[in-house]
Amino acid sequence: MGRTRDLARDREVVDHLGLGRDAIARQAWAEARDHLARADPAALTPHDWHSLGTAAYLVADRDTAVGAWQQAFTLHTRAGEPVAAAMDANWIAFVHNTTGNISVGSGWVARGLRLLDGEPDDAEPRGFFAIHEFYRLLEGGDFPAAAACGERVLDIGRRWGNADLVSFGLVGRGRLLIYTGRVAEGLGLLDEAMTCLTNGEVSAIASGNIYCAMIEGCQEISDYRRMSEWTDALNDFTRRNAGRRATIEIDDPEIGAQMLGRGALVGVTYDPHDRRIEIMVGDAHRARRHLMHSIPKVESIAMTTDEHSASEALELRHGRGHTLVLIKR
Repeated sequence: MGRTRDLARDREVVDHLGLGRDAIARQAWAEARDHLARADPAALTPHDWHSLGTAAYLVADRDTAVGAWQQAFTLHTRAGEPVAAAMDANWIAFVHNTTGNISVGSGWVARGLRLLDGEPDDAEPRGFFAIHEFYRLLEGGDFPAAAACGERVLDIGRRWGNADLVSFGLVGRGRLLIYTGRVAEGLGLLDEAMTCLTNGEVSAIASGNIYCAMIEGCQEISDYRRMSEWTDALNDFTRRNAGRRATIEIDDPEIGAQMLGRGALVGVTYDPHDRRIEIMVGDAHRARRHLMHSIPKVESIAMTTDEHSASEALELRHGRGHTLVLIKR
């Protein structure tokens, strides 16, 4: 009787493992995660653990994904397969870095890179670790270094015919071109990357990551256009009215309408970082007598001219109401 139960249990384990592998081949990620997670852990190969990590990540089960990739990392390391273990470390770092746990992610990047010490500089796995460096440089605002890092990802991808790396390299280059105002060129590279995705050349996890990067790139186009338009408009307003008498008024739903200050207009500037507009009035020749009014998260700007009263107004709408800069000509 006990032997019968053991055979039934063994059959169930084999079924879960086989069904899980079959689901991976069909890219049925939820089914794959469920079956592989229920299989006998001792029966899973390092490849099975890696597959479980992939399936779990793609159904937003990040804890299971990280645990599975850690198991794959351990088994690959014990088996003397440093390159495979490095790729496990790469995906663990990817989860941590994209969920805000940067210190842990950086630790896994370092572990992975140590495992690649014996590999050449243009080894295929190094392209994936260069992606982590790209984002670190991008977040730090070092665009030239980020551009060089993105080119390295692209070069390694082309050398090895790796569509994941090629697509990411194209998106990275495109986004940096958009940052510098070369929007048409940047969009062309995003389109080129999209063809890799639509042709099914890119892996499932990389596809999601690249889609997100492309969406961010499109948002950056909107940000760039707003920055360009608002900067030009505010510069024109300053040129027309510098030195003229200006009054700053705010209409806040909580405190009502108030006058914040008046004096000669020195300038109006725009900082795209947090959509902040700064208004300076006072004495253009005596900086200590300037009054600076700073308004973050501006939603829209509008300029009106009243020829009858010979006045001009700049209206800034923001979360707290709106601010008016009234110019008397």
